[in-house]
Amino acid sequence: MRVRFYSLLAGASVLAAITATQAERLTRGPITRLAQDMPAPTPTGLGKTVVAKTIGERDFIDKIGVNTHISYTDGGYADVAKVLESLRYLGVNNLRDAVPDPSLPGGGGSHFGAFASSGFTFDFVVASNLPLSKTLSLLEDFARVHPRAITAVEGPNEVNNWPVTYKGQTGPDAAVEYQNDLFKAVKANPALDQLLVYNLTSWPELFGKFDVYNAHTYPPKGEQPEAAIRNVMDQAGRLEPKDKAAITEIGYYTLPGKGTWGGVDEPTQAKLTLNLILDSVNAGISRVYLYQLLDAYPDPAASEMEKHFGLFDITYRPKPAATAIRNLVRTVSAKGQAEAAGAQRTPNLTVSSDGLDVKHLLVDGDGDVSTLILWDERKIWDPENNTALPVKPVPATVESEDDMTAVEVFDPTAGAEPIERSEKARSVTVQLQGYPKLVRFRTRRQGPH
Repeated sequence: MRVRFYSLLAGASVLAAITATQAERLTRGPITRLAQDMPAPTPTGLGKTVVAKTIGERDFIDKIGVNTHISYTDGGYADVAKVLESLRYLGVNNLRDAVPDPSLPGGGGSHFGAFASSGFTFDFVVASNLPLSKTLSLLEDFARVHPRAITAVEGPNEVNNWPVTYKGQTGPDAAVEYQNDLFKAVKANPALDQLLVYNLTSWPELFGKFDVYNAHTYPPKGEQPEAAIRNVMDQAGRLEPKDKAAITEIGYYTLPGKGTWGGVDEPTQAKLTLNLILDSVNAGISRVYLYQLLDAYPDPAASEMEKHFGLFDITYRPKPAATAIRNLVRTVSAKGQAEAAGAQRTPNLTVSSDGLDVKHLLVDGDGDVSTLILWDERKIWDPENNTALPVKPVPATVESEDDMTAVEVFDPTAGAEPIERSEKARSVTVQLQGYPKLVRFRTRRQGPH
């Protein structure tokens, strides 16, 4: 359980060495209302656009992460086997969690090894209440046993709500000095020096030394995520190193009409979560960590928003968002024919739609399979009435200069099987309704020269 606020770039929560019970006692503070006042982009007919943005399937999946609380032993995360089962179902290997400390009460700090041994990797968030030397020692110990399991070390979490005390001072200056010393210590340590260092999070934002700018953003009231993610990249473009950004918390909670800034129902959470993943990849975010894996604590009165951000509910049932992510990952991961002589050649593709701003991303899979993802971001949630909005289907047409073969169209919110099939086509039309559809097809190969 963690108290949460939100702002344009920073959603205030803590991922530190405190128990869930302690966090539950924290008092909610004032809310910065910025993101909700930003107008949504107006859809416009753009004619034909050429599909230019391409990413490999492994790189695409590697950009997706999820927040966990593995050290918490008073809720759903205590059952390591169930958490592992949930993660394997999801198909996401990148986790964000606190630096593992086996000395913590409850023994949860020793649970991380099971995840690392199963192939999961971590962005570890430091706890500034620990001496920096102790944090470095814990990271070294983990890296020694699991040498490829740490991908990043993240500075203190949301220091506007949990102020840093360091070197005799407390507050923003202390937080920045701690971040600077953390960066220097990681880069000077032979066991850790290859790891990325993420900036600390705060609102208003603070900046120390970092490899990757780090933001939290929670689009309010069921809004589409485009504006929030665009603002993260705009900020990254003003910093050094330029355009290096991660979003380490983002998500929608499934408690319509309750809480601070408006929840959504489960099907809407699924659609918006798919869009935020695609917007993040399309914008150049290096990694996006969804908040969070589980609804880890019961809420019999259905009144506490913090207990409903999970992709899985209190019984470990996958919500539609978890199933949609699984379907997305599995669709783009489909294996094609074995590598043949010559180079893979993806045909030139164009996308057109009358009166709709269609986003698109081409994911090249292993072998000869590619997946073109199409989506739009019309409004799909009514925050006043706390209900999903009907969204008129609008056709978007994909045209190819060459034949596409074994064409399959998928709706990741509807299931794992294709909703349409064609053996051969140069034109495919899909109906968009504010969330993604996927067109998977085989690509041609050029013979050796």
